[in-house]
Amino acid sequence: RAERELAKGGGEVKGPSAEKKSRKHKRRPKFLLEQHERRQRHFCWLETHVWHAKRFEMCGRWGYKIPLSPSDKGERAFQRNAAYVCAAFDMSYVETVQLEGPQEEIIALIGQCVDEDAHMGCFEDDVVNGNKHYEGMLVER
Repeated sequence: RAERELAKGGGEVKGPSAEKKSRKHKRRPKFLLEQHERRQRHFCWLETHVWHAKRFEMCGRWGYKIPLSPSDKGERAFQRNAAYVCAAFDMSYVETVQLEGPQEEIIALIGQCVDEDAHMGCFEDDVVNGNKHYEGMLVER
């Protein structure tokens, strides 16, 4: 039988790497780590990526894969729980930024990136002097 397969295949013997990997091999920690690193070459995953990937359309932004919109698989259950229990969203892709430099340049830079509604709150005297902190989102224009 082996001779027939060699004759049929042109004399090439397929190695173990060409065969389909078994489930046992795929569940080994080394293989799982390799797959995890391969998937994160272009975008980092949130800790809750697998949970969100089942329920949301994922998109790549700011170097992370983040949920963009629900895929309507569990929308009814989500709405029911949000109305009576709570709703939580993973915001671990949001990072803290500290700006240093001349005050006038920082204020001009932030003025270009802050939403119009929140524009006044981030320039209060207490925030500028460092007595209070400002928490808000920067937008791309």
